[in-house]
Amino acid sequence: MLKEYGVKDTKAEELFSNDFTDLKDDEGLVHGIIFISEYQDEPLPKEWENEDPDEDEIVFTSQVVTNACGTLALMNVVLNSEIKEKGEVINNFNEFTEGFSSVNRGLCLGNSEEIRRIHNSYSPATHQADNLNIHKVSTESPEQQNSVFTDEYEKVYHYIAYIYKNGFVWELDGLKARPYKIRKCKQDEWLKQTGLVIQNRMDALNGFDFSLMAIRHDNYNKIVTDTNILNANIRSLDSICNNNAPLTHIEQKEPKEIEGLPSVAAAWKDIELKDFKSLKTHLEQLKDKQIFYSNNIRNIEDNKFASISNIKRQKFDYFPFIDTIIRKAYKRGLIKEPEVEEEKVVKKRKKAAAKKPAKKSTTRSKK
Repeated sequence: MLKEYGVKDTKAEELFSNDFTDLKDDEGLVHGIIFISEYQDEPLPKEWENEDPDEDEIVFTSQVVTNACGTLALMNVVLNSEIKEKGEVINNFNEFTEGFSSVNRGLCLGNSEEIRRIHNSYSPATHQADNLNIHKVSTESPEQQNSVFTDEYEKVYHYIAYIYKNGFVWELDGLKARPYKIRKCKQDEWLKQTGLVIQNRMDALNGFDFSLMAIRHDNYNKIVTDTNILNANIRSLDSICNNNAPLTHIEQKEPKEIEGLPSVAAAWKDIELKDFKSLKTHLEQLKDKQIFYSNNIRNIEDNKFASISNIKRQKFDYFPFIDTIIRKAYKRGLIKEPEVEEEKVVKKRKKAAAKKPAKKSTTRSKK
């Protein structure tokens, strides 16, 4: 969805623990955490009625249309983030709704054809939001809003976003009327504080399912760029090193420096000093880094391919296939209709009666 919106260098990453200390900034700045769980009614905080002037700095959209909580949580994170390129769709929505109330922003979101198209393209058929428009705003309870197409066998999930902005951790729940300020902390502590809040939510679920997702900076493009620069430098340095001669006839066009990799500049310094022994050492270090970068890119691409495959499987409608199998199996007698409870009772009685011996007659027949 981030790609469809046009958001650059940003990814959604599934988390398997609420210990967010593993989310290192060098792997991508975390813009927000999304907590996904089965919907449960919960009371509002005690201080909810008190107005908070800091709320004006938060871009918040309420959920007033059905089947949109996932899209809403994602947009609430992106709109409050420091992402430089948020894409045309989100920028247009933000500009158009500037100064609107959270409810009116929710109505505008529901009336956006482009947002609905993107939402539906990543949703199962039973959760496609084809009723996202201003004329179909629901007046039902929050649970009913999220379960328009659900039945007794299907769970209702809700999405809550957590962000850090202006020195505070904020909870952005689309089913509430406004953002909720959780606590004050430093930026390097906000993930730890958010983990504690989420832990309290997990404890209150009583065994219910939940998932965690981080919206963070994607370093993939930078890693690819750095790898290309590194490869170009290694080719030039390797050629010089093998010839055991200073740089005279080789035109140097490649940038020498790569952030976090001083060995590149050091290798070119060795050439200036004609220190080929040190050059070989630095070149080996660069080749080791080249292997690391290449493996990293391969892992990222494999994960992206797996994610795309999972999305395709989730979106695919398996019902016609399953329906055909069941019909064929029924016709061939491989499966039978389930017996009604009353029919089972009647059969048991008949079976029990058949097992009882017949009573002998005590009357004599008249001759």
